[in-house]
Amino acid sequence: MIRAAILSSNKVSRLFILWFPVIGASRTFFVSRPRHDDSEPRVVIRYKTFKNITLGCLVALGCLYSYVIVKGYFDENRAIRVHNNIYFLELGGPFELIDHNRNRFTEKNLESKFCLFYFGFCSRPDVCSAPLQKVTEIINHLPSNYSSRYLKGVFVSIDPERDTPELVKDYIKNFHPNIVGLIGDKKQIDHVRKAFGVNHKIPVDVKPDDEFVGYTDSIFLVGPDGLVRTIFSKDKNIDEITDQIKSMVSDCLKEQTKAINYRLN
Repeated sequence: MIRAAILSSNKVSRLFILWFPVIGASRTFFVSRPRHDDSEPRVVIRYKTFKNITLGCLVALGCLYSYVIVKGYFDENRAIRVHNNIYFLELGGPFELIDHNRNRFTEKNLESKFCLFYFGFCSRPDVCSAPLQKVTEIINHLPSNYSSRYLKGVFVSIDPERDTPELVKDYIKNFHPNIVGLIGDKKQIDHVRKAFGVNHKIPVDVKPDDEFVGYTDSIFLVGPDGLVRTIFSKDKNIDEITDQIKSMVSDCLKEQTKAINYRLN
């Protein structure tokens, strides 16, 4: 009856007439009061449907928020989080620093070698000496011709404000001669830390009794391609570490041999 009256009056545009049933349908969905031709079960179904949609949206928003928070946390701790699958994260990569003799030093200086990277600082020898001493023990545990050919130790100072090439050079004299010391400006060090997933920073005022929360004394094993293969914790046994290094070096040499044979054929 209402539509007939509207059509006869010619006062409403055809566009409004076409939209009128849609408006009516929308109204019946959101209004809890039933129309005269609606039954009670139908109203309950509509109410539950609207409630379920609302709850679904809230759950989805909650999941999205949780994902963002958790993802950010794991991204910041990725180096420690995925101990076995670290290689697939492609930690490592290109960098540019200077060595303890003030010579330019990049990842290309380490090609064809496996490297034991350790990130520390010189202002607290009692904190950083143990990991570097462990690097020394690892190198000494391998045959001399083997370690000199396939393995190198790398100490990266993450304290550009205080550590100088001369200070780093004097510091690494206490360890294996096959360990090179690297330093750079703040921008360069931040780049290397981010590339390797090293998140700890050095406080401005360093005191003898300071404790460094979140400080990592892990040793990164980097392959000839410049990518991190695995991370050795401070509790890792020396024999286990050297066996793992030998296995990785052997696999790498096999792959290189296959590549050479493929090119020759």
